[in-house]
Amino acid sequence: MALVDLVNENHKTFKKALIALWFLAVILFFVDMFSFFPGIGITKTFVYMATAMLFGLAGMSAKVLASSSDDDFMDYDSPEEMEYVSPMTRIVNLTLGLGLSVLFVGVLFKTMHWPGANVMLPVGCFSAIGGALLGLTNKNTRKFAIAAILTAVLLGGMTFSGLRDEIKFRDYPELVAAQKEFYKNPNSLEARARLDYEGEKYNRGRSGLVLPQEIEEAYQQFLADPTDANYNNFSYAIFKFRR
Repeated sequence: MALVDLVNENHKTFKKALIALWFLAVILFFVDMFSFFPGIGITKTFVYMATAMLFGLAGMSAKVLASSSDDDFMDYDSPEEMEYVSPMTRIVNLTLGLGLSVLFVGVLFKTMHWPGANVMLPVGCFSAIGGALLGLTNKNTRKFAIAAILTAVLLGGMTFSGLRDEIKFRDYPELVAAQKEFYKNPNSLEARARLDYEGEKYNRGRSGLVLPQEIEEAYQQFLADPTDANYNNFSYAIFKFRR
């Protein structure tokens, strides 16, 4: 709890850092959706994970997810009353902070096609919206609650519904179809291989390159005999030509 106490003591600075990362994460989401540039994946990973970590700490603190100033905490007769935070406020902060934390991790996992996204994304969306609805009843958390609802609807809703993929890959319907198939069957080796194949074709096509023959042959070999060994050979072929 020492870290949470440190956050509370420096809640103004922490809040500024959280809001800055929050804006950066949202901007990155839309930049990634409407454009393509090298390094977006690793940049998004660092920013989203940092934002999720800060939201987790904010949810466990008493002051960060509140729009009140220090003066609002001074209308009490004793220091003990001044430090009191109601259980409902703590529940709102915890639900809102952890919900947004899981939401950003879920969006990251979904856009990067990592395992666990189909669980984390809806849990994060519903938790963030649930905490935000509770936060709307408190004037000190109302601004954060409204921002949380917008974030959950825009980032979470667009990602979960597949609208983000349809916009980003609007010129390559084969990749959109491969992503939908993978989301429905995340444990399917065939769906994973198809997504890897279409994704590699898309990335090379955007750079004006053609798919190497070795990758094409490895993929066709996997389709003929979809075993773990052939999938590993196909993955290795992709890795070799990415270096």
